[in-house]
Amino acid sequence: VLRDGDIVNFDITLEKNGYIADSSKTYLVGNVNPAARRLVHTAYEAMWMGIRTVRAGARLGDIGWAIERHAKRNGYSVVREYCGHGIGRE
Repeated sequence: VLRDGDIVNFDITLEKNGYIADSSKTYLVGNVNPAARRLVHTAYEAMWMGIRTVRAGARLGDIGWAIERHAKRNGYSVVREYCGHGIGRE
C-alpha cells in the first residue's frame, strides 16, 4: 500500500526476439519530505550527467565519474558495490 510521502520505483523489463531491455522510473507519492525529494532530484540529475558523457571514445569510468562528481558536489556518495546489469541479448 502506497502512503503519502512514499517514493516508489517501477523497473520494467521487456524481452522481444531474444533482446532484453528495461526502463526504470521513480515517482514521489504525495508530500515527500524535502530531504528525500532533494535526493531523488539529485539522482535524476546525476543520471543525465552520465548519459551526456556517453560518446565515441568515452570509457565506462567517464560515465561513473560524471555521476559520482555530481553526487559529491551535492553532498551525497555513490554505492561502489552495486554492479547493475547490461542490456541486449544477456
